[in-house]
Amino acid sequence: MALSYLLDPNDYMTFVNPKLISETAHQIVEWEYCLSFPSIRCMVKRPQGILVNYLDESGGEHEQKLQDFSARVFLHELDHVEGRTMTHWKISEGNIDIIDGKQDRNKHLMTTVDFYKDKIAEMKDQFEDEIFQEKRPFEDKIDAEDGATWRHFKQ
Repeated sequence: MALSYLLDPNDYMTFVNPKLISETAHQIVEWEYCLSFPSIRCMVKRPQGILVNYLDESGGEHEQKLQDFSARVFLHELDHVEGRTMTHWKISEGNIDIIDGKQDRNKHLMTTVDFYKDKIAEMKDQFEDEIFQEKRPFEDKIDAEDGATWRHFKQ
């Protein structure tokens, strides 16, 4: 029995050589999960919307706005491409937790998570959040369509 009836290629988006062009100044903080870390969740702050540039499967160049969940998933996967995961201290800022119901099976992991939460809290106090601030140069622009403030990154 083929599973092709469950998968429709039109339900998926392909981004080749993706680049983040701009993001909304408005950020949303939500739990993120990842199959790379099946017992962990991280509270991650991400922009509500992003503007991306990418190539499609045929090599055509596109620019597209992604909002809410689509923007979050794109940035989560872009982090993977750039060698980071949601557990990276600059992404989660130490807001890492064991998923409810899995604590008993992950006692050693919880000890490690608690250790790094404390270390990151110390770093944030010591450096007054300087290392957690956006370092890429950007220019704020107001979007004519939605009136939102967007951070346009210098390429």
